[in-house]
Amino acid sequence: MAKEFLRCAFWKWLGGCGGLFLVGFFWLCCPYRAWAEAPCGLSTSVWAGYYIPQDTNFRRVYNKDNIYSDEGQLALFLEFSKSWFSQIELAAGFGGTQFRGYTLLGPDNPSIDRVKMSLLAGYTQVSYLFRYVEGQMLVPYFGGGFDAWGYQEKEEGDDPVRGGKYGYHGLVGVRLLLDWLDHRAAESSRQEFGIENTYLVFEAKWLKINNFGESKLDFSGRLYRAGLLWEF
Repeated sequence: MAKEFLRCAFWKWLGGCGGLFLVGFFWLCCPYRAWAEAPCGLSTSVWAGYYIPQDTNFRRVYNKDNIYSDEGQLALFLEFSKSWFSQIELAAGFGGTQFRGYTLLGPDNPSIDRVKMSLLAGYTQVSYLFRYVEGQMLVPYFGGGFDAWGYQEKEEGDDPVRGGKYGYHGLVGVRLLLDWLDHRAAESSRQEFGIENTYLVFEAKWLKINNFGESKLDFSGRLYRAGLLWEF
């Protein structure tokens, strides 16, 4: 009796919303679909972003000469990536930013001594792209990866202090295909430079750059960035 009830309930679910759920699930989880294959899967991109540290002491020190905001700073990046099946992408990149401010004599009590923090960031990441048909205009994606940052802190009149930090990040983003804006220019780029697709990309990253829990000199925070990506 119970088996018959469960079997009837299963087929009823499958015939209703369950069927749509299963179709959607396998649609998302089958990265081997041939109709979405990229030409060769190699791409390069350039980015401009806005990095906002979350550490309170860091933001207190580096807020006097910051010409963009009291919270964050402009950051620039260069990235290279390789994709498989048009959905799985492995990327590596590097970039940097710089903060200026004044040393603190006490809480909320800055001195007249200038200090500069230079950051050089390297990272690797894996992303899943929701791209299933050739020429798809909007391509959302998500992923995560590992980071290694180098820093140099230079106070006025003192020798620089150098070191490194490592951690991880999560990310979400969306790519907008630009080829449809000018098909003639897209075809010219394809023939002359081998560029198959050009994207405008928007991305948000949540960073944990604190040596996996070490509290001293924490570079954790948020990074919002936009870039241009060329697919070959």
